[in-house]
Amino acid sequence: MEIKEFRSRGSNDKRKKQIILVKNDPSKKKNSENFSQKFRDFLENRAVICLCGFCLLAVLTMILGITVFHIPVLTVVLVLLIEAGMAACLHNLPVWLHVVVLVAQLLLGGLVSQVVFMILAVLCYGLGIFTLKFEAEKNK
Repeated sequence: MEIKEFRSRGSNDKRKKQIILVKNDPSKKKNSENFSQKFRDFLENRAVICLCGFCLLAVLTMILGITVFHIPVLTVVLVLLIEAGMAACLHNLPVWLHVVVLVAQLLLGGLVSQVVFMILAVLCYGLGIFTLKFEAEKNK
């Protein structure tokens, strides 16, 4: 039990002391401990979450590239393999170099009039970089 004390003004400006007994609710501590444990678990698993997101986005990009944008299957798969390879090779570089790579990819997508497909490929590249960054942090 915790005791809290406060003063209030009553009639005739006399100060009264009131003592309130407050029970510490153990469920609040359990909830905060559960939340902090879940947050720590999330931080440990964020590399796996990013990897799953990368795989789902790659499959989505393949399906959209083939069916909606009418790009040949071999081209779509090669672009995604190049994106994954670039992410693996360049994940330790500074951010500004990643921005240069992203702009170059978008310009190339504009040249071949497949900007939306290249935006999806750029997102795959970004998720690949985040996956490798989080995996490197986890292994330190």
